[in-house]
Amino acid sequence: MIDNVKVAVANTTAQRTSTPLGRQVAVIGFVYLEVMMAWPFEPPDRGTERWLASIPVRLGGALNTASFLRAIGAGVTLVCPNSGDLLDLGIKMALSDLEIEWFPSTSASADWDRTSTAAPEAAISIALVNGEGERSFVSSRSLEALYRLPIPSGMDWIHLAGVSEARTLWPKLQACEAPLSVAGSWAPDDLKWLAGLGGRKLRLVVLNAQEARTIAPTVERAADVLRATAVNVVITNGGGRGVAWFGERRRSVEPAASAQPAVDTTGAGDAFCGGLIAGLSSGESAQTCLEWARCCASRVVAQYGGVIERSRFDELRAECSKNVSGQRENR
Repeated sequence: MIDNVKVAVANTTAQRTSTPLGRQVAVIGFVYLEVMMAWPFEPPDRGTERWLASIPVRLGGALNTASFLRAIGAGVTLVCPNSGDLLDLGIKMALSDLEIEWFPSTSASADWDRTSTAAPEAAISIALVNGEGERSFVSSRSLEALYRLPIPSGMDWIHLAGVSEARTLWPKLQACEAPLSVAGSWAPDDLKWLAGLGGRKLRLVVLNAQEARTIAPTVERAADVLRATAVNVVITNGGGRGVAWFGERRRSVEPAASAQPAVDTTGAGDAFCGGLIAGLSSGESAQTCLEWARCCASRVVAQYGGVIERSRFDELRAECSKNVSGQRENR
C-alpha cells in the first residue's frame, strides 16, 4: 500500500522546549477522533430515528501519551499526519493548550498532503469508545500520510504510539540516534513482526498481557522473545494486577490501587507509557519509572478521556515528585 509513496524532503529539526525535566520526546502516531457510544451499536428500525442524550466526541490516540509526558515535565513533539479537514483545527487547539509542538508544522503537513487527504478519502482515524475499550478505524490514507512524514532530529527519545506505526516507519527509524520505544496495540500480525525484528534496536517495548500472548503462550516466554528486540520489555496485567519489567533482571511491582474509582479505562495504557518514558528518558530508576507510570494510569482512569488537562499538570507533577527513589540509572 505504501511501497510507491514518494517521501517529501523537509527540514527535520524540531524545536526544543525548556521544561522541568529538560528532555525532548517525540511521540509518533495517530490522533483519533473518539466517539463515546455503546457497542455493538444497533441501528434504529428503517424509517425511524433514535435520540441519544449526548454523543461525547474527544481526541485521543497518540495525544494521550503526549499529554502525560508534557504534564510530568518533558518537552513533547507530536508527529502525526494531518487530516485535511476540521480535525486539524481541533488538534491544533489541543496542542496549543497543552504546550506541545505539532511536527511538521500544520501548514507544512497540509502542503505535502492536501490533495491526497482531502475528503472523501481523508487521512482520519476514528475510535468508537464505550469506557471499557475501543474499536478503531484507520483509513489507508492515514498510513500513507504517516509514511510521508519525516522523523524529527535532535530528540532525546522517540516513542511510537503503536506497533503498526513502528512497522510503517521502520525503514526510516533504523537511522535514528535517539532511543526508541514502542507501545503495543491489538494488531496480531504487527505484533508478530515486532517479535521477529531482533537486533535489540529498541530501548523499550510496552505490551499488555493479551498482546504478549499473541507472541507466546505465556507472558514470560513472550518477554524472552521480545528481549531479542528490545533492551527493556514491560508487560502490564491490567485491572491493578501488577506489572512485570524484563530487563537486565526481572522486576515486578504491584501498583497501589487508585484512590478514585475507575470511570473510563480508555487511554490507561497510553498514560502508563507517558509516565514510564518520562522517567526512562530522564535516567530515573526502574522503581521511579514504574511509580510515575502508575500515577499517570491511576489519574487517567478516574476521568473521562485519555488526555490530561493543562490545569492538572501541577497536581500530577507534584504526585510524581513524591515518588522518586533518588537512584538514577542509565539504561
